[in-house]
Parts: sequence; structure tokens; C-alpha cells
Amino acid sequence: MEKPSLARLHRDIVEEIGQHPGEKLLDYFLGITQIPNEEKEEYFKYIGISKTGDKETVVPPAKADTDRPADLAATIACGDTPTVLRFRQAHIKEYGEPPSTELIEFFLKKIPEPPRVTVDSGGTQNRQEFVEKIAANPNVTVLKFRESFTKQFGESPPTALTQYFLEKSQENSGSSDKTVPLESDSKATFAKRAAKQNITTILQFRKQYEKVYNEAPANELIDIFIKNLPKI
Repeated sequence: MEKPSLARLHRDIVEEIGQHPGEKLLDYFLGITQIPNEEKEEYFKYIGISKTGDKETVVPPAKADTDRPADLAATIACGDTPTVLRFRQAHIKEYGEPPSTELIEFFLKKIPEPPRVTVDSGGTQNRQEFVEKIAANPNVTVLKFRESFTKQFGESPPTALTQYFLEKSQENSGSSDKTVPLESDSKATFAKRAAKQNITTILQFRKQYEKVYNEAPANELIDIFIKNLPKI
């Protein structure tokens, strides 16, 4: 390929074989391509392996394990019709037990307030109209939306308006991805859009994601990005 990437190799191998590429295949691929060191480190970090020279060690996943329930709570809270019941069912399915009271409280705090429609000049109504106008543009991205909104109103758009933008842009494009749960979730939608907008590596996706959300993407979002990379 013109722009070979470990993320695309990973996606294609998983689809064909059902598991990520092994060490020998990765070494062979890296031997016939020129992959930047940053991208190599990012990919091996994603699959839980750290490579230094010829030595390979498994990265301890302790921090990621403790963060995963909170990531699940935040994902469902920002998704379509978030409810405690839906969160409990997802947590039980994932971990085999109901969430703790503290985790439910965290989930409830993460649920964004819907945008309120008002009639005052310069208020929420004007901002909502601005969101609809931007969402009507073809090939618009979350990053472009945030930049336009900040330039117009002097501040970053709240989560509720970002969610509204994604819903309107999906309506305008007529697209619907039934294979990804919580398709209206803003972060999952961002990952899917990034995969289709000439971002081909995990490193590029991580940088774009951190620029928009000011945090590193969870492994679940990297999975969504990889699965949605276009086929060649």
C-alpha cells in the first residue's frame, strides 16, 4: 500500500484469522515497510506489548483494568437514552456482577444535560441553529465543528451540543451503522468518522482524539477505529 499501517494490518488479519498478527508476521511486515517508531510504540502499547530492541515484555494492565468500568459507565452515559437499567445490564454482561453504588453515582454524573431551547438572542436557540448549519455541510468533522463553534462563541461547545451536532450530521448524511452499539455516542462516532477520513494509524487517531476530547481514547474506541478502517 501507499501508506502501510499496523492498524490496517491488525484489522485485516483479525478479520481473516480471528486473532491479531503474531510476532513473526509483525517482524516480517516491519521488515518490508518503513513504519515510524512512534507508530510502532503506539501499536504495541495498544495490544499490550512493549518492545525494546529484541526484548519483548508484556505491559502490566493494572491501570487499564481499574479504568475499564469507569470507561463503560462514561460511554453509556454519553450514549443514546442512557438509563441505570441499561448500564447495569451492560456491566453485568461485561463483568458478571452489578455495578457498585459508587459506580452508579459516577454514571449518573456523567449523563449530559440535553440542550435547552430558548428564545433569547445569543442564547441556546442561536447556538442550536449554528450547530444545525454546520452539521449540514458535507464532510464536516467533530474537530471542524469544535473549531467553528469556539471561533463563533469564544468557548468550546458543551457535550450536549456536540452530541446534537453528531445526530444532525448523521441525519443529513443518511448514514446508520447498526454494527456498533450506541451509534449516537459521540466518542464512538468520532472513532468511526476518523477511520474514514484518511487517518490510518492508531497514533494519528490518538492525537486527533486528544485534540478534540483532551483525553486519551480508551482501547474500546481504538477497536472501533480499527474495525472501521476502509478496505483496500
